[in-house]
Amino acid sequence: MDQSLVIDVAQELPRTEPPLTTPHSCIYRVPPHIRKVNDEAYTPEVISIGPFHFGNERLQFMERHKLRYLKSFLDRAQYRKSFKEWVVYVTNLNPSVRSYYANLIELNDHDLAKVILVDASFILELFLRNFNDEWTDEIFNGAFPNRQDNIGVLLPSLLQLSFEYFAYYKNQRLMQYGCKL
Repeated sequence: MDQSLVIDVAQELPRTEPPLTTPHSCIYRVPPHIRKVNDEAYTPEVISIGPFHFGNERLQFMERHKLRYLKSFLDRAQYRKSFKEWVVYVTNLNPSVRSYYANLIELNDHDLAKVILVDASFILELFLRNFNDEWTDEIFNGAFPNRQDNIGVLLPSLLQLSFEYFAYYKNQRLMQYGCKL
């Protein structure tokens, strides 16, 4: 019997938990045979939302920008809970978030919670700035000078990915944490 084979297989067994897909899985990676047609079309150039491209060096400028939006969102929320409690709240969502992805998320719980906290805050703050007509961000003003005319182009995928989850399922919890949206 080859002992190294036993060790190799035994080390792989923990990767089988949790299941790779769940009944809730609705976020998929673009399959390789589709990416092969035009890989660039499926690779973010400026910003990414979610864990698939976390850590991509080309996107670091916008990661810093998303942190500014997180700060703005927390300031706007007039939260009664501490920032630490917000982090705990998001960290507790990790199993739920993982269940929505059909592919295994290679991030540890700490990094996944960071991605979700920053990205969710960015999306919510982006929506709130648009809704309240507080569009003072130089980056987006330069990219979308006619924001009113381009709103259908600006936010549709963010809206589709996040509106139902954060506005419907988690609205009561956000209010519980003192976020006055």
